[in-house]
Amino acid sequence: VTTDNDGSFDLAVGNDFKCTTAGGLTLTFTNAAAGQSGNIMFINGGNHTIAAHADVAISAASLTAISATGTYHLAYYCSAASGSNSILVSASAALT
Repeated sequence: VTTDNDGSFDLAVGNDFKCTTAGGLTLTFTNAAAGQSGNIMFINGGNHTIAAHADVAISAASLTAISATGTYHLAYYCSAASGSNSILVSASAALT
C-alpha cells in the first residue's frame, strides 16, 4: 500500500493507496493503463472539499459524501489510458 496524501495517485507506483487529507484536494490519476484497477483507503481528516479531475468519472453524490469527515473505500478502474471520464471511481459509505 502506497501512502499518497495529495490526492494525485501515480499508477506506475502501485494499485493500492492510502490517502489522508490535510485540506481540500482534487482526485487525479497519472500513468493509467487500460484495464488497471485498485483500491484507495481514503480518510477525510476534517470535512475537506474533494473534487475530481476531468479524467475521473465519479458521481456528484460520491464527491459530496467523501467531502465529509470519515474513512472511505474508493475503488477505481481505468477504461482507457487517458481522456475525460476514463477512470471510473466508486466510493463506499463512511466506514467510520
